[in-house]
Amino acid sequence: MVDDARLLDEAKALARRLADGPTRALIATRQLLEESEHAGYADQFRREIELQMVIRESADAQEGRKAFVEKRKAQFTGR
Repeated sequence: MVDDARLLDEAKALARRLADGPTRALIATRQLLEESEHAGYADQFRREIELQMVIRESADAQEGRKAFVEKRKAQFTGR
């Protein structure tokens, strides 16, 4: 819960965290959520695997793994 007085600041902070995050993974998550409304479990699971295979090879995924190992904040580029 967020107090009304802090709502705008909290919303902006959340928007910044999302903007600084792994863009391709966030887009894929949104796609999966939208597709899940009309997909069966097996189809949805298959689609998730497909997207994970693509994203796993992205520059952002590589940066995320490297940043984790180096114990630093990842610098995502959306690639």
